[in-house]
Amino acid sequence: DIVRTDDGDTVELVCIVHARPTPRIDWTRNGATVTIDNHVEKQQNGGHRNSIRISQITDTDFGEYVCTAENKFGVVESSISLTGLPKPPHFTSDPNGGEETSYTLTWDTESYYPITEYRLKYRKAKANESTDEPGEWMDMTYEVNNNLETNGLTHAMKHKLDDLEAATDYNAMVQIKNQFMWGDSAEFSFSTRKAPTTTTSTPIITPHITTSTITPTTTINTFVEEIEGPPRASVQEVAQPTKDISGASSVGFSAVLLIITALLLRT
Repeated sequence: DIVRTDDGDTVELVCIVHARPTPRIDWTRNGATVTIDNHVEKQQNGGHRNSIRISQITDTDFGEYVCTAENKFGVVESSISLTGLPKPPHFTSDPNGGEETSYTLTWDTESYYPITEYRLKYRKAKANESTDEPGEWMDMTYEVNNNLETNGLTHAMKHKLDDLEAATDYNAMVQIKNQFMWGDSAEFSFSTRKAPTTTTSTPIITPHITTSTITPTTTINTFVEEIEGPPRASVQEVAQPTKDISGASSVGFSAVLLIITALLLRT
């Protein structure tokens, strides 16, 4: 799973292990052992809870963090990624266009860092009436200008496509870049309006922009029966962890070997 963070955040990655014999716990980031210093603190409560606490997050802390538990019978691990990349675009325009030869794409994305560029590709869903093969991609990259509206983490954007064919289906793909990196792309299908056969006008459907919020707390659980022997694991994501009175995450399972939790701490 992915946790998106901002500069200056403090993140605690918690690894809870139940196993016999007591396993050794190791932390790595992108395959290298995590360096423990004033910036990254390692904690162990003497029981099942092991964690690393990363203070004043910067882009150099981004990457995949893996907690590995090993005893004489075997090894089990689980991972979580810290990143600053933007979320894939969420399209908000009506797929049924109101214009014959143009279409305005609208979408939003979530990013802690400023959006700088976007890449837009589009093509006809069918190259012509005699084939089911799609048309050629038109591929363009644009710098962000006055077509961006920002509300907190949400960045809403739009782009008008001209010189389209009437009553035609199209595919589009958008990819967003912030000041650090390109995010994952998202695809969208839309169609232009048919040319009118009478003088009666057809109301234009006006695209609308919506916004959403993000809760940047993610939990990944790996479950194994706590018996002496080699670990046997299966993975399950817990979408809504509960909170006890101390504020720590708790999960109601009796056979837990390894849990990784990312706690995003802001003051």
